[in-house]
Amino acid sequence: MSRNQTIEPRNTVNIVHHKVLDAYFATMKSEDVYVAEDKSQAGKTPTTTETTTPDETHTVKSGDSLGKIASANGTTTAKLVALNDNITESNKNNIKIGQIIIVKKGTTTSSTSSSSSGKGEYTVKSGDSLGKIASANGTTTAKLIAINDSITEANKNDLKVGQKIKLSKGNTKQKITFERLNKTTLGSDVYIVVETDKLQDKQVLININQGKVKGIVEKDTAVKITQNDKETVLIEATVGEYAKNDKLSNKDDFKDWAIAKIKLAPKTKETLKAYTDEIKKLTDKKTLLYLLIDAHSKNDITVVYNGRNPDKDGNPDERTTPNYWLDMEGKWFELSSNECCSGDITSEELGEIFTGASDDSLDDLRDEFNDAFEHFSINTCLRRAHFFAQIREEVGSSIGTFSENLNYTVQSLKNTFSYFRNNPDEADLYGRSDEHAANQEAIGNRAYANRLGNGNIASGDGWNYRGKGYIQLTGRTNYESVNDEISDQYSDSGIDIIATPSDILTTKGALISAMAYWTLNNLNTLADNGSEDSHVNAITAVINLHTGSYSERREHFETTSETFNIDECNN
Repeated sequence: MSRNQTIEPRNTVNIVHHKVLDAYFATMKSEDVYVAEDKSQAGKTPTTTETTTPDETHTVKSGDSLGKIASANGTTTAKLVALNDNITESNKNNIKIGQIIIVKKGTTTSSTSSSSSGKGEYTVKSGDSLGKIASANGTTTAKLIAINDSITEANKNDLKVGQKIKLSKGNTKQKITFERLNKTTLGSDVYIVVETDKLQDKQVLININQGKVKGIVEKDTAVKITQNDKETVLIEATVGEYAKNDKLSNKDDFKDWAIAKIKLAPKTKETLKAYTDEIKKLTDKKTLLYLLIDAHSKNDITVVYNGRNPDKDGNPDERTTPNYWLDMEGKWFELSSNECCSGDITSEELGEIFTGASDDSLDDLRDEFNDAFEHFSINTCLRRAHFFAQIREEVGSSIGTFSENLNYTVQSLKNTFSYFRNNPDEADLYGRSDEHAANQEAIGNRAYANRLGNGNIASGDGWNYRGKGYIQLTGRTNYESVNDEISDQYSDSGIDIIATPSDILTTKGALISAMAYWTLNNLNTLADNGSEDSHVNAITAVINLHTGSYSERREHFETTSETFNIDECNN
């Protein structure tokens, strides 16, 4: 099936096990979760315990109907039909006394034995001190300082409420969740989630179709979007793919889900302009879309689709195309266009933000931003205001800071990095003193060795992957994640910060890596939340949780808000 092929509607086939239960647009939210190192299991084979929760069932009694059973158990008849292979649309009104009906599917979860303490991270509360936290968790302040790079002898008494403190060595993983999305603007990054049953490793195909009446295309025609930096109408996803990502702490949540990340816009500027123009012609400046799901074609199997949207009484409608989702009143997905800040920025606008920058620097940044912003959906006034407020703090008024300054004194090295606290002789050797300059490469290779995905000192990773770019990206793991995002969103950018780490020291590489970090961490979603101080602080916390520059970034946002006229725009 070609990438431009559309999907045929599918009639329900009864009494099969493969099912598509739900499909919807979504945004993704992520948070870091600290997973403690389990020293008790070193050299041992972990043991796995399976916990099974049985199906919840109902035994049919006299006077029961499927609708009554559904209502009593907080579900719908459509979901009961989907859960029970012996109940179909044709026989759902013929249930028999004594028949056992599954009302909630049981679950099976696996867990691996953990360390005896089970504690990996602590969140500082009011009244806490480092000594109290150490005592309560059977450790010492010295050990907590050694494993927390953000805590030093100099600042150990300055803990902040909400600060995360590692209690033992371990790794940080991501926990992600998906929230249903009912509307967005043309050009936004969104996810399509397809929840299934017994379809693991199967491929799912998706069309986003024009709904109700003609909008950007004719009714029931697939719209063009961008997936993996390619324009297509045929979206592809594999069930359980996210469950194979070991970087996720909750990967098992997605073993039955097919998840596709897309940009809700065609890649070609001509088609994008045509879509924008069509939306502007509409009375309410928005168009309605729905989803068409196909899990049978690629897999050559029979699939039951539960796309018959239930009515207010929980009963499915009478259509014969159950692999449609969102295609009825009250459920349509709304797509609107950006009326402002969707075009190019100017050097004059940038000059209001970066007041100390040369004309050449402003022109370079303008050109690179205008070439790249659509790839990363930084295409609303609010998103631009938030993005440039953060960049302003990271690079300064002259756009002059591309690389982390490691010109530390001997004492600063000991105060800042656990490696040099534990190896004070090397701090004396490599730190800046009256006798010699700082050896910044040696400092980077030691301060960041065996951390953040870096190799050992000899690998040179600490220096190569030190903080660089418009958002000071640090560590090989972060570089790799951002590089993957660049490949996904802007494959022909010519930037590869793994193969050529110095790419990030150019205006183009510094900007594109910052944009990729922005979308990778879903900062457009946080930006869309609003313009209050709390919204700026939330973005700052993702970029640099323990920074002392929260107030400065809020001040920069006041400037960028005026530059991009956020009070006059609806986005």
